Amino acid sequence: MKIKKSNAELEQKLEQIKTLIDQKIEFPSKTSHAIIKNKIAIERALEPFVLSRDEIIKNKAGGKTSVSAKDDPKAFNEICEAINDIALELSEVEISTIKLSDIAEREMPLSAIDALSFMIEEG
Repeated sequence: MKIKKSNAELEQKLEQIKTLIDQKIEFPSKTSHAIIKNKIAIERALEPFVLSRDEIIKNKAGGKTSVSAKDDPKAFNEICEAINDIALELSEVEISTIKLSDIAEREMPLSAIDALSFMIEEG
């Protein structure tokens, strides 16, 4: 299934998936495989955004890899504005789905269900 989300939304989903993986919840093998495939698919979809974001920071921060609002408020605001522009752009990702029935009987935190929600199909 293809999904279309902003780069910022995809970045948030990626962080949720990484956290889910760190929780070491035992899923059926097909579900675990789909989770890993989706993590990789999202990482690949985000590559242009990440490279562009890093380039924006480097260019506006005078070659540095980071800048703080305290050290250089003007550059920080310019960077935030430029990154926000590309964070709102939509990216399309091919997502492997999982069946709700495969995870319905499992105990897991609400954060895990939220992380999986975009890839769940009923059945």
